[in-house]
Amino acid sequence: MKHTVLSILVLTALFSSILHAENCNKDVYSITGAISGKFNGKEVSLSLISGDSLLPLSADTIQNAAFSFKGNGYLNNVAKVILNDPEHDYSCEVFLEKGNIQVTLDSISHAKGTHLNDLYAAYLSEYRLRTSIAEKEFATNIQGKDDPKTERFESLQKEIFAYMSKFQLDNINNAVGKYLYVKEIGRFWDPSFWKNYERLPSDIKSHPKVQNYCMRRREMDEMKLAMEKQIGQRIKDIQLLTMDSSQVRLSDYLKDHDYLYIDIWASWCGPCIQEIPKLKSIQEKYKDKGLKIVLVSIDKEFTSWIRAINEHASDYDHLIDLTGGKILNQEFSFSMIPHGILLNHEGVIIANNLWNVSLKKKLIEIYGE
Repeated sequence: MKHTVLSILVLTALFSSILHAENCNKDVYSITGAISGKFNGKEVSLSLISGDSLLPLSADTIQNAAFSFKGNGYLNNVAKVILNDPEHDYSCEVFLEKGNIQVTLDSISHAKGTHLNDLYAAYLSEYRLRTSIAEKEFATNIQGKDDPKTERFESLQKEIFAYMSKFQLDNINNAVGKYLYVKEIGRFWDPSFWKNYERLPSDIKSHPKVQNYCMRRREMDEMKLAMEKQIGQRIKDIQLLTMDSSQVRLSDYLKDHDYLYIDIWASWCGPCIQEIPKLKSIQEKYKDKGLKIVLVSIDKEFTSWIRAINEHASDYDHLIDLTGGKILNQEFSFSMIPHGILLNHEGVIIANNLWNVSLKKKLIEIYGE
């Protein structure tokens, strides 16, 4: 009898242990990873994404072209699986969702196997497809073209942004939508931003990155309105410095030209440096038709400006506003550079916030070719 009771107690304890383990496993994420066998012996890490930081959670050594992680903390948060190899930038965002998650690490890594990861993978796949189509359109009909055809590219861009916005808002109450909204806020101009903002849950509205963008968006809205109001206005004359430290007025460049294009830039601005050579073909095509291009820097250091000109922009006329743009801002509303402004011979602003492609389109509109 004693043996029977003892056996029952042992079996009950064993059953309880198994049941407890099963219940625990229900809240466990299990990540199995696949990668090229050439990385055998290398380390793969799993880190929690926390704002702009990564918090290490675990690491594993690749064996037989595979790796794995398991845990029950930080469920429904986003982590990153990273190959620790300086020559290969392989990583994959993973939602730590209970269940079995399969990760493939390569140049276009992805995770699948659970609801959130499948949802995120579907989003990335559609986004990459749409982006690829837009990039091909840009390369075919815009890049380096004297007569860029921008209509389809602009339409494709709008469709991409509309897709991103709709997906985020449709999923704003799950971990994928919340993560994407915070991650991608400010990546594109959403004309319905304030209307959509009202649909956000309180935890997203109060997120520091969202709050910061709201402040910047108000400033951008005001700046956009100010730039639109300046179209058709005559500027007051501005005095700036040349490369030999002489003082000249902007009006000096209008005397013998029908149009003056002002490209506002700085030596420390990467996109500005990329923009400069793209203006050269425009200058060559239209200089005998009445167009003058002048590059106006907002550098605060004269020597840095001269050095950048010698390296990147020796084919243009140059002026500098050593106040960091304060003098220019008295006449031209701008918040980001590069920033292009087109004036007619009377000093009236006829186009604002231009870059090489939009300048080409405006000049074709003016000259008819």
